[in-house]
Amino acid sequence: MIFAGTRSNNLGVQDGRLATCPSTPNCVSSQSTDSLHQIAQLNVTSPLE
Repeated sequence: MIFAGTRSNNLGVQDGRLATCPSTPNCVSSQSTDSLHQIAQLNVTSPLE
């Protein structure tokens, strides 16, 4: 295995929303409600293929 440690069990989409960020500062989310983890959403303007 290349990476040490264990994988978090709350990754990805849960109930139609992204999982909440943990209290560490190395996580961002466009759906976060706190300013530490909030980031602007990415707007896709070209059609998805």
